[in-house]
Amino acid sequence: MIQYPSGYQTRLKILEFLNLSYEGGTAYREGNDAAGNSVLVKSKREIIQYNQSDTTNYEARKAFAVYRNYYKTIFDKIADYVLSQAVTRDDGLQNTNVADKMSKLVSYGVPQSIYYVGVDAPELQGEILSAYHQQVLEKTPYLILVDPRNVVDWEVDADGYFQRLVYTEQQIVKPSMADQETVYIIYREWTPAECRIYRVKENETPDVPTEVKSHTFGAVPFDLFSPDLPNEDIADLNRHLFNLQSLQDMELVRNTFTSWLFAGLSMEDLFQRDEETGKVKGAREIGEAIFGDEAAKVTAISPDPDAARVLAEAILSDIDEIYRLAGLTKPQSKAQVESGEAKRRDFQDLEALLKSVAQEAERVENNLLPYIGEYEPSQWPQQFDVRTIQEMLDDALKDLSMPFTPVSYMRKVRKELIEKRGPAVDNTIYVRDVDDALNLDEPEAKVMALMEEHLTPELIGRQLGVDEKTIKANAAKKAEPVPLQAFEEEPEEELEEGVA
Repeated sequence: MIQYPSGYQTRLKILEFLNLSYEGGTAYREGNDAAGNSVLVKSKREIIQYNQSDTTNYEARKAFAVYRNYYKTIFDKIADYVLSQAVTRDDGLQNTNVADKMSKLVSYGVPQSIYYVGVDAPELQGEILSAYHQQVLEKTPYLILVDPRNVVDWEVDADGYFQRLVYTEQQIVKPSMADQETVYIIYREWTPAECRIYRVKENETPDVPTEVKSHTFGAVPFDLFSPDLPNEDIADLNRHLFNLQSLQDMELVRNTFTSWLFAGLSMEDLFQRDEETGKVKGAREIGEAIFGDEAAKVTAISPDPDAARVLAEAILSDIDEIYRLAGLTKPQSKAQVESGEAKRRDFQDLEALLKSVAQEAERVENNLLPYIGEYEPSQWPQQFDVRTIQEMLDDALKDLSMPFTPVSYMRKVRKELIEKRGPAVDNTIYVRDVDDALNLDEPEAKVMALMEEHLTPELIGRQLGVDEKTIKANAAKKAEPVPLQAFEEEPEEELEEGVA
């Protein structure tokens, strides 16, 4: 039997919950949270209902519940921001899978909160070769990614380096259409000197390795990508929001129509029970129940809108907190955006999160590069443009509408807009084409520079026939650029009647 390390089961529940929060869908409402409890919590009404063995109300609410997946939206956005900036790498890495796997590491690891990445390599006579030997033999090592839910055992030293790592893979064998499939679990156990492989049928315990391969890496060539992100907090808030919204949905159903209050009747009067099981079979004819008892009364009551209002306020509060934790501003309605009332995201908080992800990716990549070959360390971006395209357009229109904007600045703004809309990864050729399209020939550039230097507001004012007094008055205002309409002639002041 496998002896799992301490904390393994707790960590596995957390990882399963984070993955469930990311994937969403109908599986979410049937799933469990990080503590192993159902994500959909029973309400007080459902717990203390008349017949506690009857889960009709709870099951109806579960079937009606819809998971609004803020978790996936937020962590996909964070990963996209980080991957939108180019990583500076050694040219020699172009023939490896480093760029592709590191991009996937960020895409997978950001929503999961952690992810494993290691170096594997081609074999020669049963040995896994070191980077040096593979370069001599013109064989290339490569990065591999391991889902943290598949890592079943590990050991680290005082400095945090792996001394042993065990992860699993699933193999399904079905020789033909007439054969039933057989599921095998493959355990790969890495140590600083070898890789032991165990292949057993599902639910069997690995005992003796089926294959042992030595390697010359000199260490366990794996690292753990673990950026500092509020995954668990946001997943738990999204769960809380899911429960509130399901209650609100059911409250909406209940309160859409007038309710009826029956007085002087017991539950036995209103419902029929199966004589053998004692369970409720269904409602009796209401007329039969009421008119068969002189003390029975029926009253119509209107729904209380306060319950739905309180739930709505709690829901909005949860949504605000989810986006606050991620350093983002929740999406605004069209009216809010157009009226200028939308708050811009807190750039500092968001950039701090993005920087932590980029720094962790850079650390992991540079730790593993020596196992692949002799390459210069990679440099991940530390500054991020977190503006949306619409925000960039708004800023650009303001910048480009200023009078006498330098040509070099206009080129920079246009280039940033084009790059924002362009491909996010490996866009070297695209950026070069943009540069070529925007570059000015030397004579043209000189003419533009002379125009910027000599085409002053005063000169334009004189060409328009503005009097010198107005020109000098406007020239004294150096704090802000002066729009052309400012050079309109001031109307002569009319003298009050009777004043000489």
